[in-house]
Formats: sequence, structure tokens, C-alpha cells
Amino acid sequence: MGKRYYCDFCERYITDSVEIRKKHRSSFQHQRLTKLHYDSFRDAAQLLSSQSMKPHSFIENSQNNSPFQSYYGIPDISRHWQGQTSASGAIDQAETQAIVDQWMTNVQIRRSKENSKRGEAKDTSIPVALPPVNDLPPSLKPASFSLTDDASSLHTIEWGK
Repeated sequence: MGKRYYCDFCERYITDSVEIRKKHRSSFQHQRLTKLHYDSFRDAAQLLSSQSMKPHSFIENSQNNSPFQSYYGIPDISRHWQGQTSASGAIDQAETQAIVDQWMTNVQIRRSKENSKRGEAKDTSIPVALPPVNDLPPSLKPASFSLTDDASSLHTIEWGK
């Protein structure tokens, strides 16, 4: 039969081997029963103070029916976001637009430098074998816009004309 090990906390016998004993001691049920056993010797004031120090779990104070679990509750998440916005200075729309405008001017300057280094622009003329541009369908007509144009001033081609 072999030796048997009796667990006082779980009140049951298990096979006495090192691996099985380690596995039993690390089990959730054994740890829960051990904690209950030692908590029975503590007074109510100590239990209350130790439990009140712990943050509430997300499941206890959940306000939505989300299937995702999180260890952070609503107050923790809101505190985190408030810290993030105050640390970053909350970039407003004007600053964002200024950053985009600066980037666009840098792109235009870089492209103009690249074009000046190349010497002349690419030849975009249509070969003689093709019909004139006026006879081409609108999808094959060359586009006539650049980065400096606004969206309102882009040349639009109407179908069938």
C-alpha cells in the first residue's frame, strides 16, 4: 500500500511522495483551507484592517457587462487616465494643427530639394501612338494636382464630357 500522508488542513490522506505533497500544498483548495485555519485565530479587528487595505476587485464593483476581466477597477482606471493627461499636458487641436503644418512644410522643402537635384522634371507627355488627351476616358487622363493645392482647388474630371 505504501505510506500515506495526512493533511490536517484538508482532513484527508494523500500518497506520501515528494512530488504529490508539493502539488497538494500548492493547490488552491489547500491554500484556502490553510488561510481559513490561521484566520480563525485572528480577531475581527485584524481581519477587517487587513481586508480593508486591499483594493476592491473589478468583479465586485463592475458597472458594465464586459466579458473581459481586469484587475483594475473604475477608480483605478480613471486615476490612471487623469495622471496621463496631466503629465502629457493634453495637446490641444491648435498644437496638433501646428505640428501637421510644420511637417507638411518640411515635406514640401525636401521634395523641392530633390527635384532641384534631379535637374528637370520627368517627361509626362503622352506617346504619339495614343489618341489625344481630350479623347481619353477620364480614368486615363493625367492627374493635375500637387501637395500645395487645397482639397477645394483640386482639378476634378467629370465623366462623359
